Order: sequence, then structure tokens, then C-alpha cells
Amino acid sequence: LQAMPEILKQYPQTKVYVAGDVITRYKSLMDKIKISSYGKYCLDLIKQSGLEDKVHFVGRLNATEMCERYVRSHVFVSPSSIENSPNSVGEAMLLGMPVVSSDVGGVANMLTHGKEGILYPYHQVDALADAVCQIFADKEKAVCMGQNARKHAQITHDGRTNYARLMEIYQQI
Repeated sequence: LQAMPEILKQYPQTKVYVAGDVITRYKSLMDKIKISSYGKYCLDLIKQSGLEDKVHFVGRLNATEMCERYVRSHVFVSPSSIENSPNSVGEAMLLGMPVVSSDVGGVANMLTHGKEGILYPYHQVDALADAVCQIFADKEKAVCMGQNARKHAQITHDGRTNYARLMEIYQQI
């Protein structure tokens, strides 16, 4: 949300789609009072930056709906300050999405910066905005990153291989 004003300067039609619980929705005064502090924080950022028509909370999606949401997007962004090995990044990679992610936890082990996506220091909002704009600016690069991400993820997220390795570990233990 903090990077959006900078992105919108170059790409004014950009929109953000957020899956999961709609943490900012309220229908009554009582609902508004019950919004979490994080939901209030997001609402404040949206209002301060005039992003009301740019940020869409899509709610909970089933697997098919989530897949469709991914592939209708130009880039997948994971701006977390704390992560381990985020499934959402792996899912985006499996679908051939170019990924922009904060360089936290194990994310750097999931993708190669510049080849399969772009990593940025999580606290540098300008670096996030720049990374998204790089993806938008060079469609060929974005497609190449997405293809590379898919190839990598098909190896690292292969169910049979991972199951076999898990069984080896249990047998060794």
C-alpha cells in the first residue's frame, strides 16, 4: 500500500488484489468498531493515499478461484516483514508468475533474484515500487522470469520427490 502511490505515477491503472479474510469491511458501526488494528491501519493507508478504487479485497477463494486470480495478474507481490517459506510465493511460481518479494526468511532460497523474480529489502518501500515497475516496464523480462520461476518450482515442489525425501528422512530417524 505504501508503494502504490509511486507505482501509480508510472502505471496509473495498477490495482492490488488481496485474497483472504476481508479485514477492512464493515457494514455497521459495530462492525467498524470490531475491525482489527491491522485492518484499521490498512484502511488508513488506503484513505491517505487515495487508493479506495485501487485496492480490492477479494475474500476467501477456493483453489480454482485463487488460480484464476493469480493468472489474471501481472505480478505476484509478497511484501511480508516475516516469512519462512511462503506457500503463496511457491504457488505463484508454479503458475509462472513473476514474483516480487521482500527478502526475508527463506524466500531467497525459493527463487533466484533477477532470474525467477525480484527480491528487495522488506523495509525499503521505494525498492518494492521500483521492482514492480521493472516487471511492468519489460514484458519480455516478466515472461522470462515467470517461465524460470515455473521451471524451478516444478522441481522444488514436486510431490513425488518431496514425498520420497520425507520417507528417507523418517527411515533415517
